[in-house]
Amino acid sequence: MGRNKDLRKKIAGYQAMIIKHEQKIRAELVREYADEASIASWQREVRVWRETIARLTRRLKRDWSPMPTKSIPSLATIERMLDEVEEYSRAVEGVRRKLKRHKPGSDAYHDLLPDLWVQLDVLRLKAKHAFEALEEYEESLPEEE
Repeated sequence: MGRNKDLRKKIAGYQAMIIKHEQKIRAELVREYADEASIASWQREVRVWRETIARLTRRLKRDWSPMPTKSIPSLATIERMLDEVEEYSRAVEGVRRKLKRHKPGSDAYHDLLPDLWVQLDVLRLKAKHAFEALEEYEESLPEEE
């Protein structure tokens, strides 16, 4: 594997870990008794990973942005994005089924709310990206008269 490709894969891996930790932090913050030690630890790791990404980006032979260049999404890409939206929609439904087993306002009910919040947030972002990809695809089509 080429040096730049290896560096880009490492950067993408760190970015994925940052996203997961940020989701954990948001989920923990909405809990009634947030675990401050865990939050501080996750924030420290995110800071270190961001510094590592900056260092790896400087090591690239060319100026490389971790975000891919903008291109018109294919229909296959849009279908994959819609599959992800459907997957997270099922995850939200799974959390809702768990919520229905508990009395609203109970501790068990409140313990599930952060999970619901995280799943809904991811679903919102996935749906937004799928919508934007579909718009870009439609804009790339030739005008019909």
